[in-house]
Amino acid sequence: MPNMIACSKVCDLLEEKNNNVLYIIIYYTYTSHYAQIEDIKVIPLESIDWNCLRFGNLGEGQIQIKNTNKPIQIVENANYRENWLLDFVNKYITNQSLIKELKKLRNIRRKYGQVS
Repeated sequence: MPNMIACSKVCDLLEEKNNNVLYIIIYYTYTSHYAQIEDIKVIPLESIDWNCLRFGNLGEGQIQIKNTNKPIQIVENANYRENWLLDFVNKYITNQSLIKELKKLRNIRRKYGQVS
């Protein structure tokens, strides 16, 4: 799955209301000779429906696209940013795969100690 942005950067950037994380989404079809661009959209991260996103376990977590073979669902709602950010925080702090990785890291540190 392609990484879109680190979760810590989402927190840092989007806590300021004037900041945006934008993506250029290019829809295309491909033949053996060329790519035909069907549509281009510039969308804020918080307009991407959570059904299209997941968390990856790199570092403190990454937001990833679940399936690059499916079109990205866009939510068009003027108040969606606040709700998306609340969902993000809840999903991030309860992400079981990330919690599992942190437990592994704690066990490794316990076993081998801190490395300077």
